Amino acid sequence: MEKCGFLDKNRHIIHGQIRDKTNAVHMEMSGKWTRTVSLKYLTAGHSKPPGTVAAVWSRPKGNACGKWKLTPFVSKLIEITPAHERLLPTTDSRLRPDRRLLAAGHPRRAGDQKTLIENRQRKDQKERDKGAMPQYVPKWFQQAPCPHDPAIKHWQYIGGYWEERQRRADTLDDPDTLAQQMASTLLIGGHVPGSACDFRTYANRH
Repeated sequence: MEKCGFLDKNRHIIHGQIRDKTNAVHMEMSGKWTRTVSLKYLTAGHSKPPGTVAAVWSRPKGNACGKWKLTPFVSKLIEITPAHERLLPTTDSRLRPDRRLLAAGHPRRAGDQKTLIENRQRKDQKERDKGAMPQYVPKWFQQAPCPHDPAIKHWQYIGGYWEERQRRADTLDDPDTLAQQMASTLLIGGHVPGSACDFRTYANRH
């Protein structure tokens, strides 16, 4: 994604490359993630000849609804059901009170909650800088060299999230079918070091 200011004409622009295991570039991706995304074919052996530019995604028309004009896909993606409440690890940002208030149509209350969380984060960082608190360690990710460009560091998933959801499902007294289905998808092994933010209690912690 291209860096830009809030009113910059380059807002929403994305660029990318598709490479093979030898790091050779075969296609270039470009466009705006809010409108359309295209691929440019650079090498032979694909469905289209080199030099061809083809749109691979376009924003559906008339597909948004509600106060925030969300698509059905996005609405489903951020939905919090009773099953989610029981299964999502407390580090999941979908549980942030400001996000939930905003989704419910309460922007002023959401802003107040966001301020509480950010003030808590600033206070904690000052304590860490003084050595009064241990340094923050992400729970599900770690920084590692990018396999395509070792000079660049990216965040790499280290496992544990789906196991935590399964653990929660296993401890339910009355596990419902939906909860079990949600918890049993994409299970990946791995060890989880460190700690993470508990969004249920973080802002109001003393």
